[in-house]
Amino acid sequence: MTTPNGNIIFNANEGSDTQASGLGPRNAVYGSTATINSTSSTVTGIDTTGVRAGDLLWVQSSTGRQFNVIQSVLNQTSVACDNNFDVAESGRTWAIGGKRATLDNSDSRRLIGHLNVSDLPSEAWVELETDQTFTSSVFGRGSRRIKSRDGARYTILFDFSSTTKTPCMSGGGYFSSILFAPSDKDLIFGQASTSGYAASNLSVCLDCHFVDFSAFGAGFSRLFQIEFYRCILEDVYVRSSDYGFTANDINGGNSIVRSYGSYFKNCGTISDPRSELYQSVFTGNGMIPLSRVGPPRLDGCVVHNYTSVVEATQNLHLNTAYQVNYTDAYFSNNLFHTISSDIINMSSSSLEFYRMEVRNNFYYNVNNFCNVSGVEQVVAYQNRTLSSDPLIDAANGDLNINATAGGGATLRSANYTLGG
Repeated sequence: MTTPNGNIIFNANEGSDTQASGLGPRNAVYGSTATINSTSSTVTGIDTTGVRAGDLLWVQSSTGRQFNVIQSVLNQTSVACDNNFDVAESGRTWAIGGKRATLDNSDSRRLIGHLNVSDLPSEAWVELETDQTFTSSVFGRGSRRIKSRDGARYTILFDFSSTTKTPCMSGGGYFSSILFAPSDKDLIFGQASTSGYAASNLSVCLDCHFVDFSAFGAGFSRLFQIEFYRCILEDVYVRSSDYGFTANDINGGNSIVRSYGSYFKNCGTISDPRSELYQSVFTGNGMIPLSRVGPPRLDGCVVHNYTSVVEATQNLHLNTAYQVNYTDAYFSNNLFHTISSDIINMSSSSLEFYRMEVRNNFYYNVNNFCNVSGVEQVVAYQNRTLSSDPLIDAANGDLNINATAGGGATLRSANYTLGG
């Protein structure tokens, strides 16, 4: 396959959805006389002025493929592409180069895997130069890749007329430097299912910002996974329970959250024990636990202003129903700050708690380790209680570590790396 000459550019102010492909000559060439063939990758009846191999050709075919990487320029009016167009037609609208305008355009959606269509060239990203809006759900392939240009963080707004637990971006994908926001706080981001067009199960988010969603989607009969790298998440929680979603959670049923160096502010409870949280900051509203059902992996994090770190309603270990490449659950190298109830709150003293470790953590303003006596002696060791507040001004949102003796100085002397 031909290597694309770059990413596919979208600009709502300067672009066109009828006279540009998004990758090719800066000044697009376009027309309405393209001829395509279902048994050949050659396209005729076009203008190849300024066109190179690796540019992107768009032909508005009635069915099948529309976007195709140019393999070679044959002459002034024809090119050979990487793929056939799957249908024989003539007199079709076409374009090469310039900038596309709107991701929500029905043809443009083919570049982000909508309805399992996959016209995005291998190695290329959809690259945004302006904010974008979707007016209906995106379903389909997890091979989509969307980023903001040059490290900017452009907004993708989901502005739907139907809102109750409606998924915005189902089927997974890769997202970089984007602010995702819904028009209604009952919308969810991501989903996986064996039915429809949401079969892919992994969303990977780098340097993204999520605000005001109801939750990250459910997996239902298929596992859904979402990973955050250096992301910011604010006010993401289920406002009211619904099928697959429990009130005050951050994720739906059968879904895993993984976090690396990210910041969660006033977000919901993590409801799947297969979740993994590393070097991240969690600051809650003081009225919910950080996790429930069973403990996630939690390492190098700051956990502030929760009722408990885990509110257990089943055995505190990863049994065969929840094992994913490891057998032990643990909290290690964390700071637990302002935990109003207990670090571990068990709904029954008969629950088992083996194969779990709580080690090398620091506590400040924490009530008890566990509401059941004897648990701490079995699962916890090398944890320390701080005599002074280690955070600069947690009440006003500054969760950076101070240098106070007995507080932040103790953490610093222990060479702790906390948060992102």
